[in-house]
Amino acid sequence: MRRWTWGLGGLLIWLVHFSGLYAIASVEAQTVAEDAAPWRLLALAFSAACAAAAASLLWLSIGRLRHGGDPVARLMDQLAALGSGVGLVAIVWQSASAAI
Repeated sequence: MRRWTWGLGGLLIWLVHFSGLYAIASVEAQTVAEDAAPWRLLALAFSAACAAAAASLLWLSIGRLRHGGDPVARLMDQLAALGSGVGLVAIVWQSASAAI
């Protein structure tokens, strides 16, 4: 289970980001337009934290790939790198709506 958590970590970070951003946007939609700025700043801060987590996971997985290891560990490191890279791109893409 630990290997799968490592391998799917980037996608899990993306899941947390998507859910959190959806919740923040839902609350923001219930407020008046003049009070929307703090919610957008919260969305941007949350997105920055999730992007930093995905980038850190990408950095760690690439570092582990360079050291080698058994084939199963390398596969999970490759999966972690791919998932965190996709998650990082998706987090940046989804954050654009809060930044605009």
